[in-house]
Amino acid sequence: MYPKRFILYQNVKNRRHSLEGYHGTRPSSVKSILKTKSFTVSQFIIGKDFNIQSNQSLPNDLGQGLYLFIDDEVAGYSGLESAKNYARIYRSNSNKIGVISFEVDSRKLKVLDLSEPESKKFFNLYKQQTYNQIKCMLDRFKQNRSFKRFNLDGIFLEHILQYHPFFKKMNAVTYESYVPTVPEYPRPLSGVENSREFCLRDMNLIDWTKTKEVYHGF
Repeated sequence: MYPKRFILYQNVKNRRHSLEGYHGTRPSSVKSILKTKSFTVSQFIIGKDFNIQSNQSLPNDLGQGLYLFIDDEVAGYSGLESAKNYARIYRSNSNKIGVISFEVDSRKLKVLDLSEPESKKFFNLYKQQTYNQIKCMLDRFKQNRSFKRFNLDGIFLEHILQYHPFFKKMNAVTYESYVPTVPEYPRPLSGVENSREFCLRDMNLIDWTKTKEVYHGF
């Protein structure tokens, strides 16, 4: 069983050639990314039998890749504002942040959209069916901040995207999420999404000639 309407996020289909995504981070990271015209993504090593290499960090929520925020006109999400909010809370360096605009070739994108009901149903069922195999491997992970957060979604997604015959061609994952909008602590939380995250797995789809810093400040 797998979803039939997962392949392209609707807003990607409606664009002619490119998708613009925003990456919020520290100013030093902005400078390094633009100077080298590269973004390094660590591979998550997991076997088809769910055997996980020891001493890895938990993968990110949507798996490994370049994390962007994108506009969603229907829901009213601003990719740029979401990237700013994320960076202010999680990547601030002396209260300063930067945001990079990435241009991605949407003609070659194949996106698993976890906001789609059929995709969500498939993913939740997959987790139920394979959780015990993942559970046996949890003591192999680094006991760091990401492990304490204990969001295991990235493990299941990495296994799906690496081995499932229907999903191996996917090169991006997207879903709606909530990003705190104020940096005060404790931060107000919400169960209502206010952003769309986009995890790009194939860095070859980036047009580095159009990649630029679009915000630098507080």
